Amino acid sequence: MKEGFFIGVFEPLLWSLVVFFGLQTIIVTFNNTAPKAKKYAIITSVLVFLLVASDDIMRSLIW
Repeated sequence: MKEGFFIGVFEPLLWSLVVFFGLQTIIVTFNNTAPKAKKYAIITSVLVFLLVASDDIMRSLIW
């Protein structure tokens, strides 16, 4: 049960947080970015979460 929680929720959440904070660091570094950049960072992190979650779900179904 613990492995399923880690695979289904925790690992994708970690990857999306890494992507989100990485993009936020880039946005802060280049201070003159467009105001939409923060929205794009949030959208990208959500997409990474969905991508990693679906990949892990497919791997668990195949095995």
